[in-house]
Amino acid sequence: MKGAPVGIFDSGLGGLSIMRALMSELPEYSYVYLGDSQRAPYGSLDSETMYRYTIQAIQYLFEQSKCRLVIVACNTVSAVVLRRLQQKWLANNYPDRRVLGILVPTIEHVTGIDWETGKREGRAFSSVGVLATEATVESGMYKKEILERTSSASVIQVTCAALVPLIERGGSRDELGSAVDECITRLNITSKKKNGRGWPEALILGCTHYSLIADIIDERVDGDTKIFDQPRHVALATRQYLREHPEIDEQLDRKASRVYETTGNAKEVTDIANRLAGGALISFKHVELP
Repeated sequence: MKGAPVGIFDSGLGGLSIMRALMSELPEYSYVYLGDSQRAPYGSLDSETMYRYTIQAIQYLFEQSKCRLVIVACNTVSAVVLRRLQQKWLANNYPDRRVLGILVPTIEHVTGIDWETGKREGRAFSSVGVLATEATVESGMYKKEILERTSSASVIQVTCAALVPLIERGGSRDELGSAVDECITRLNITSKKKNGRGWPEALILGCTHYSLIADIIDERVDGDTKIFDQPRHVALATRQYLREHPEIDEQLDRKASRVYETTGNAKEVTDIANRLAGGALISFKHVELP
């Protein structure tokens, strides 16, 4: 089927940071964004519930929006259930369609090692911090994949349970700042250079919601710590994927249309999304998942 939009799925509003980066890097493509704000956050769900919710959302994008490619713009889903979904549900039900996550490009950039070839292509950081949801931290995926590629690295993961609900309800800058402060007090890591405890060399915002408040986090993090721009790396990886898979690329629509859908209250989600985006740019419509 030609003329298919790229689907972007997130548990709520966090994936808007990924969509913005994709629209900047690949502006000619059409996109459909689906946020499951009614059931957010996903970070506290058990894996079976998360798996079921994710299938419902992706099946909606396949069937209702006619997507051939869906990007799961949620670190929690990417870490906890995506591999199982790809290998079982997708392979058995939609073998001609693709679902991509956002962990792989992030791990590649923070370790400097290509996921497929194992070849070093960039800098490796000796200490890495990860701010993430409870489920992402419990999965251990970031730590496991980083250490498999750079075994000498120090990795510390910090759960920031309060941030996603705050962002989803449009919390004030002061509220968000206080929640960030609480998280980063636990973000200290063994530092060989400082002979003690200190800031990590690199910091992964392991939840796309956090990218929406990256400026607040940046104000509170040591200036020598590199905060990884996950949305940009995902957008660049998507461009590369489409170059390497012309059979998918040729099916995609290039009319630059944008559709925003939510399982939550459309007006409330629209208001919060535009506040986060800095202006009235987005209009969500409500949808029901099967």
